[in-house]
Amino acid sequence: MSAFRQFIVGFHFFKLGFKEMKLNRKLIYLAIVPMILDFIIFILGFIWGTNHLGILATEALLFLLPASVESWTSWLIYPALFLFWIAFIVLLIYVIYILGLLLAAPFMGFMAEHILRARGLKADVSILSMMKVAIYKVILFGLVGIALFICSFIPGLNIVSSFGAFLILAFDSMDYSFEAHGLTLSERIRFFRKHLPTFLGMASALGLTLLVPGLTLLILPFAVSGAAVLYREHVV
Repeated sequence: MSAFRQFIVGFHFFKLGFKEMKLNRKLIYLAIVPMILDFIIFILGFIWGTNHLGILATEALLFLLPASVESWTSWLIYPALFLFWIAFIVLLIYVIYILGLLLAAPFMGFMAEHILRARGLKADVSILSMMKVAIYKVILFGLVGIALFICSFIPGLNIVSSFGAFLILAFDSMDYSFEAHGLTLSERIRFFRKHLPTFLGMASALGLTLLVPGLTLLILPFAVSGAAVLYREHVV
């Protein structure tokens, strides 16, 4: 399969998730709890963000800009502030995602396990193992998130860092299938590198969900479901 074809397949992974959940009612039951949890977390995060994001973005911009700005370049403050807003919004979504990840991990793991088993692939997860993995992810994603957030203030790198965040979310969507199938960390990284175009397509689709506030979180169960289908039928 060509790199472009892999990208297109990855880009449509949400569609695969929707189709899979329509065919299996048990997946819908498993998805309801994480969707409710993510919705509550999003509302709380949105309320906090509405009151604080603008102030944080403005203060960060003023801190980085010189004390005196030439009048003919003062107009640059507005596009710079817009980019800072994007950076802080992506960070907020990233933090909310990590919180949702910790609470919803067992349900997502069981979804991936069910899909892989239904297609004849050996899979096994437990609540304890998924919670351990979720805690490791929170720590790892937190460190990576800090690095990406710092890069988001560097012109040119801000767009790349934002896409990098969604690439991490794409990897995480399939990581539930990796865990259910028993892949080691080195095997997961090797799989990611081998099928990078697919993950780039998934990251692009996740990025588009930003157009609707909260959709990135609410659609997460479909992302996990679609990634499991990709892992078993389109990538393996």
